[in-house]
Amino acid sequence: PAPLGRLITWSTLAIESGIAVGGEDLDEQRMDLVYSVRVGRRRALIYVLTEHQSKVDPWMAFRLLGYLVAIWKGYRAQHPRAKKLPAILPLVVHHSPMGWTAPVCFEELLDADAELLAALGAHVPRFRFVLDDLSAQSDAALRARTQMTAGGRVAILSLKHGRDQVAIRVRVLVPDGRAPSARDVLASVLRYILETTRAEPETVRELLTRQVGRKEAEEMMTTAERLRREGKIEGKIEGKVEGKRELLVRLLRQRFGALPAAAAARIDAAGS
Repeated sequence: PAPLGRLITWSTLAIESGIAVGGEDLDEQRMDLVYSVRVGRRRALIYVLTEHQSKVDPWMAFRLLGYLVAIWKGYRAQHPRAKKLPAILPLVVHHSPMGWTAPVCFEELLDADAELLAALGAHVPRFRFVLDDLSAQSDAALRARTQMTAGGRVAILSLKHGRDQVAIRVRVLVPDGRAPSARDVLASVLRYILETTRAEPETVRELLTRQVGRKEAEEMMTTAERLRREGKIEGKIEGKVEGKRELLVRLLRQRFGALPAAAAARIDAAGS
């Protein structure tokens, strides 16, 4: 929101990797990131949730309430002497084909009419999350986000067109992806396409050639295939580490019961 954006010192934006979000209900259908930022003399948090689902979740506001509480619990565990909690801006990035149709305000989930809500006043939770519905916006509108980097525009366009045919995805992504600052992002998306579709590298290379020419297409594919090889190696290493984390969590829960948020966050961030 513009009034908030003007108050934020954007150069202080940083990822908060030590704050755990959620619990045993985590699944592979979402990706979330917690950022910290300075707002005047205070520190605030921005919680970004990207939903990788083909359907709209009508309980999103309720789920967000649980995630916000989890973030605050993690913050208290990290800062036991803190006298107040940081403000959190919840932001949902959505890209299902049909667009967002569910409530964005928590109070809309309550079985209460306007009269009852007015009588309850401040005695019930009330918050509204920021919704960035990519599916409801044209490609031209997304490309017009000039305050974003070219790589950022490649990222949001790849989310919007993630279910389209490979040829369409390549055609949509290349205009922004040709920028030098966006090459790494585009290479990562191309790597993802190679890993998650049946498209052969030569097919993707030919599609790129039609858009940018043979030399530039070859450079893009070389980077994508290098990332793919490196990703397989990193995946094997991370898989082993993740197995150790899961085993440790299981043993600790058997011995001590539910783990504090700080302990879970420490394990999530641990190496082998």
